[in-house]
Amino acid sequence: MATISDMPAEIIIKISHSLTTKELGNLRLTNKRTEAATFQPFVREFFLKKQFMITEFSLQTLIDISEHPHIGPQLSHVVLGLDGYPEGYPVDVLDGGDPSTDQIDELTTRRSAQRCLMASGVARDMLAHAFRRLSGLKTVDIRDFSSNTRDRDRGAWRSYGSVAAQEATGMAMDMRFGVGPNSAIIFPLVIQALASAQRTGVGIEVVLRSRGEGLPDSAFALFSFNRDQTLAVVEGLRKLHIDLRLSTNDTIRTPDEASLKDKRTGPFLRTSHLQVFLSHASGLEWLRVNMRRGDPHQSVLLLNWIALPRSMPPPVPGHFVAPLKQLDLGDVTARRSLYWNIIRKFKDTLEAVSIWNSSMEITVAHYEDRIDQWTQLFNQITGLPHIKEVTFGRLRVSPDYPTAGPPLGPYVCFGTTPVERETHYRGDNAPLFLQQLAARARMDWDVLKPLTHDAAAMDYDEDEEDEEDGMGDESDLQVHADTDNGLLADA
Repeated sequence: MATISDMPAEIIIKISHSLTTKELGNLRLTNKRTEAATFQPFVREFFLKKQFMITEFSLQTLIDISEHPHIGPQLSHVVLGLDGYPEGYPVDVLDGGDPSTDQIDELTTRRSAQRCLMASGVARDMLAHAFRRLSGLKTVDIRDFSSNTRDRDRGAWRSYGSVAAQEATGMAMDMRFGVGPNSAIIFPLVIQALASAQRTGVGIEVVLRSRGEGLPDSAFALFSFNRDQTLAVVEGLRKLHIDLRLSTNDTIRTPDEASLKDKRTGPFLRTSHLQVFLSHASGLEWLRVNMRRGDPHQSVLLLNWIALPRSMPPPVPGHFVAPLKQLDLGDVTARRSLYWNIIRKFKDTLEAVSIWNSSMEITVAHYEDRIDQWTQLFNQITGLPHIKEVTFGRLRVSPDYPTAGPPLGPYVCFGTTPVERETHYRGDNAPLFLQQLAARARMDWDVLKPLTHDAAAMDYDEDEEDEEDGMGDESDLQVHADTDNGLLADA
């Protein structure tokens, strides 16, 4: 009697696609022929890219995989989830009643062990051990969410060990900012682990969704003790995706206007860790920078520094100069000149440009003349000699003057309906696509109308009445201040 193992390998593989993970495991255990037939699809699905978390159990599994003679070389993308153990048991998540004493003790023990794992340096050592043996490693990815792209079981790609941890403690692992490890700790930990493993040419991605998350300037600090090993990692980066949260305490420096006009004033002091880090990332081919929520002034200073022309005398210790093929900007608020200066700097190598969830500052003159700054930028990008791919989405206009419209400004629409806010093209006719995009891009100019003197006077009169009534003085000022800060942060 024929069995499933007697079928052609192609049929066995096709059948395996419709099975649950548990059923697939049972199928692979039936006999050696079935196991061999499903091995490559199995490895591609479960081990080409795999998510772990900063716990001893999860990182030990990563080490075990790295030492496996057949699976280890296949793992090319390591994801580190920012899973943490919550502080307690909120009432609204206790579906099965109160946790047992064992579960409470287990949660406390695991939470303290995770903190010690990072503080003691053992997490770095375990990562270095694995990185040293993963011959096919191309990317290390830090994220605070579980991807929902898993087709099998209709589930998410959760960090390995998170299900077992939930069963042991009665609480799901939590990736919210402030609960477990944060990116400001894990990013330098990954850099140091790669340096210890002497692995170069590995890309790093930081993809964050939590409201409070973002890499501060301190996450990019380099040290003299192991400078050679660390610089080898930074200089060997080909891909760097970073979500930043720069604060007013960060020491981003750019030349003043006099320095830009007079090359004799040349070098200027630069003391931020991020700028030093990027100045050494001279091999980057793909840079993605998301500005997140932080100090918008610091973000603009950083972008101005990135845009410094190569013709300027070298700052201390140097420019950001890299053979970028792809540049992605997100959550940026800037004038068109700054966007263009950054893009133009890498025109000799740039093949792909992406701008997402960003805003273009405009003046009253732009409004009066109906000069759409985004379409002008699209037309400028057509001049890039090697451009092949463009992605734009959720682009706004941000007036630098008071208006009667919404504080965030209108979206740019790329079609006949207001909801068409995203567009993408890849091919040999990118310049033509950009020209057509510039021609059909639309936005609502009416909401950008400046406040008239009469309207401003009416507002002033109303404010005076509020003051006479004893209402709206300090509290109103605070509301306006918070609104302005939120506007800059959200843009």
